[in-house]
Amino acid sequence: MNCNFPDSLLNIGRSLLTSLFTLCFLLSLLGFSGRSTFEVSYVASVDVGKNGSSKIVQEGIRKALEEKENESNKIEKEVVIALMERDIVVTDRLTEESLGLYSYTKTSSCGLGEEKHGLFGFITGNTSCSFANKFVCHVFRAPNHDTAQDIITGIGRGFNRTLYCV
Repeated sequence: MNCNFPDSLLNIGRSLLTSLFTLCFLLSLLGFSGRSTFEVSYVASVDVGKNGSSKIVQEGIRKALEEKENESNKIEKEVVIALMERDIVVTDRLTEESLGLYSYTKTSSCGLGEEKHGLFGFITGNTSCSFANKFVCHVFRAPNHDTAQDIITGIGRGFNRTLYCV
């Protein structure tokens, strides 16, 4: 079967494809990788009290590392973090079991570890952040600092997408 498309249609298709590649290239230069799933290690989730501000993320990361150090099983669980339209989804990489579903509207802050070892965390409240009275910091280790930065940037975009959803 021979398909003959008019030259004008082929030119439009080529033009659209060129524009798409150009857009993807420009977005990559700006640091938008487009990735929404990341393979990372789960360190721990720790109670950080009644304050979910970004100032508490570092405290949560330190507390999670101390807790992990005191455990008999020091192996970090391999997980996949998926940054979805309205949620952060964490699944076990091996079993694909869902380990957590965190709405951006219940996520109060996020941040990188103080040292560039790929550590990052995000804090979630027990309800929408404006009304939450209990917060937990979820801490992970990315393969490198750049991946951790991509994840934190993605979570920030999630905040912006869901700003008026509450």
